[in-house]
Amino acid sequence: MTVTKATPALDSTASGSVPLGRHVYDVAALSGAEKPTGTITFNLYAPGDSTCTHPPVFTTTVTINRNASYSSGPFKPAKAGTYRFTAAYSGDPNNNPASEACGATGEQVTIT
Repeated sequence: MTVTKATPALDSTASGSVPLGRHVYDVAALSGAEKPTGTITFNLYAPGDSTCTHPPVFTTTVTINRNASYSSGPFKPAKAGTYRFTAAYSGDPNNNPASEACGATGEQVTIT
């Protein structure tokens, strides 16, 4: 008998656009995982980095323990523009990693 890892889904949505001086955040929903453990890492990329290749301006990692929604926590951008979030689940012995790519639908916030 061969046992394979589950392939979970990670669906994340960034907070809405806000004026400068307000906080933004990302929420990632992990589903389809089998007794998940591990972490979800959120990265936020500055305006002008449409491919998310420069170092992020904000990174946070949360520990997970079930299929649920997890928040990045707040970040207050220092300048206006379009920021991009990414989210990545680390995987564990029972589950493959999962991630949302740079530029994924719903992962951009505009600071005005």
